[in-house]
Amino acid sequence: ASLERDQVAVLFEDGTVGLFEPDGALRGSISVRAVEGLAFGPGGVLHLLVGVDLWTVETRPEPGEPQRIWSLGPEPIRAILPGPTGAAMAVLSRSGRLHEVDLRYPFEARSTRPDGLPIVTGIEAIDLAYHPTGSLLAVASAGGTVRVWVVPEGVELDPAPFETASVTRLGFVFGGSALLVETEEGLRAGALVR
Repeated sequence: ASLERDQVAVLFEDGTVGLFEPDGALRGSISVRAVEGLAFGPGGVLHLLVGVDLWTVETRPEPGEPQRIWSLGPEPIRAILPGPTGAAMAVLSRSGRLHEVDLRYPFEARSTRPDGLPIVTGIEAIDLAYHPTGSLLAVASAGGTVRVWVVPEGVELDPAPFETASVTRLGFVFGGSALLVETEEGLRAGALVR
């Protein structure tokens, strides 16, 4: 499921997506074969993960037709995360390669590095988080590694304050001045130094 200000998108086992009002009333459904993940971006834009492809659909005022906007190539996508401004999308491949897609010009996808190559995270990522400004992107692994990059430059920040036993989720807090990491043992916060 993915939440937006006044609607919820639910991914069903058969790969269809239902859009619901907060009171549970069905607003509509979206049919794209084999949807594996979804995430709302700003303004009610719903992004769908379908194998190696990224699809998008406008949900306001009524659900529109889904459009395929980007493909990773032969490698399946593990996770997607829309940026806070709606201009970029973090795309993580199953092998740990991190791409940032410019949603204004998706077929001219930019990398998170200026040389055009994707960042190789080197970890089995389980969660992604954008800084509220979209200038930082954090990636966490179940094994406890958290890595943070300045985007789109692809410069990695020192991950040392965020090493922990096992990470289940992460997110930026306090207006983006700290990174909060949820582990099996509890919550840990680390201040960001840029």
